[in-house]
Amino acid sequence: MTTDTSPSLPYPVVSARRRPSSSSHHSYSGRSPSLVGGSWSLLTQRTGRSSPLTLLLGLVLCLSLWGNWRMLGSHVVESKVPLSIRATLQPSHPELRHLIMVPGHAIWTGCDASTASQDQDWILEELQKGGDVRAYIKHITKGAELAVRDPSSLLIFSGGMTRPASTLSEAMSYYRLAKAGNIYEAFMSEEERARGEFGRVTTEDFALDSYQNVIYSIARFREFTGHFPTSITIVGYGMKRRRYEDVHRHALRWPSHAFNYIGIDNDHEQEADYLGERVGGLEPWLQDIYGCKGNLIAKRRKRNPYRRFHPYHTSSPELEGLLEYCPVGNEVYQGPLPWDGI
Repeated sequence: MTTDTSPSLPYPVVSARRRPSSSSHHSYSGRSPSLVGGSWSLLTQRTGRSSPLTLLLGLVLCLSLWGNWRMLGSHVVESKVPLSIRATLQPSHPELRHLIMVPGHAIWTGCDASTASQDQDWILEELQKGGDVRAYIKHITKGAELAVRDPSSLLIFSGGMTRPASTLSEAMSYYRLAKAGNIYEAFMSEEERARGEFGRVTTEDFALDSYQNVIYSIARFREFTGHFPTSITIVGYGMKRRRYEDVHRHALRWPSHAFNYIGIDNDHEQEADYLGERVGGLEPWLQDIYGCKGNLIAKRRKRNPYRRFHPYHTSSPELEGLLEYCPVGNEVYQGPLPWDGI
């Protein structure tokens, strides 16, 4: 939880002068008071204390103003997406509340899922060769299992077109692999299989790092369902747990009780992996929690060879302030967020 350090505003100065009165009793002039000003005056001039009717009228007024604000805000948000686009959209999914996100790490280019554990079917960095792809398959499989077992969930594979050698996104390659390997069916009942393919899955194709994996997947959930998630589960490397739980969740001000991280590491020696994550991952993110300066923003540029940019300013305008936030120091964003009340 963050502490609001903004200076408090001074209280307004109220004049002590009163209107002159010829009598200590209220005199009715015979004119009808205005709906708000006159009626309020009649109600509050009875005594120096607020009457129950006064308090009730004040409550009704506040609720009316709040309702108008909500209606106006909803209209403004909806208008961010042009009608020509909204006309093409299928119905939203109000029943989905749980975001399950699997972040991408590489791009699978194969066609045969039975050979997906071999490096030859992947576009990999040098340090990813020699066994890492088996962990990626485990992440995909665990995400699929969780999604099948929770009917209120939406599975999102996240990751952009990060490699010049392919126009496939990391997310779409994971999606393709899960479908080619019939991974969902392994966790579906006979009745579920009879209804057809598993459908509560989509991709987020713009993220360039782990922070964007989270915030963009939240925005993609909003885009797909029509609302924001109320809980998040992430399936990734165990060595990146602190980065997600202590840095990204904190930067987003997402409540800890609605955030779950499932870590699955490589099946080879992990000491070097954890050291590399601490030095090259966790520590840089601790110094720049929004990844918008120095080496972290340089990595985003390098991972965006096709000059692509996301649509979430339009489809999730509630996040515009957070999406654009880049503090001079390392302060946590203090603007309103859709999940403040979770």
